[in-house]
Amino acid sequence: YYDTTTARWRVISNSQPVVPTILNRQVTTTTVANTVDLTTVYTFSVPANTLSTNRTLRMTWNADILYNNNAADTLAVTVSFGGSNMLTVSGTMVSGLNANRRGQFGQAVLAAHNATNAQRSYVHMFYNAPAAEGSGSGQENDQGAYNSSLALDSTAAQTLLIQIQWGTASANNSYRMQNVVTELL
Repeated sequence: YYDTTTARWRVISNSQPVVPTILNRQVTTTTVANTVDLTTVYTFSVPANTLSTNRTLRMTWNADILYNNNAADTLAVTVSFGGSNMLTVSGTMVSGLNANRRGQFGQAVLAAHNATNAQRSYVHMFYNAPAAEGSGSGQENDQGAYNSSLALDSTAAQTLLIQIQWGTASANNSYRMQNVVTELL
């Protein structure tokens, strides 16, 4: 708190902060194009004991997608923690081919469930319909997954991953991960 008498900030307690703490931030663009290889666009090793029995991780990302080769081409997005899938989606783009990119926003929440080997997760992501840069567009696709039975040992370091895989290699299909922030709540 700010002490107006002394004109200084004062610490009331040395306990852990109750505000979100940024554990990792990626701001370098990672592009996946012209390949069918499963490609990691984000990885972070969550240190041992970070989740404890009552903590939560929140990973937020945004990306953009060019889908302009063949309407049958598929894109798969996988989000995982410690080798266990929290979300895998694969399919074509609803609105079809377009030379404009689609925006993607995603958020994953992973919470300890009263033990160091029990977690629950929820992942939600959506794509905007293709539109010129800076112009508005409606939501094209909305996907989510809930997992109440993750059982990973959080007393050991575990890897948080986002991976992308195109069904067809083409320079006219690309996924660009723009930024990712992982927070401890």
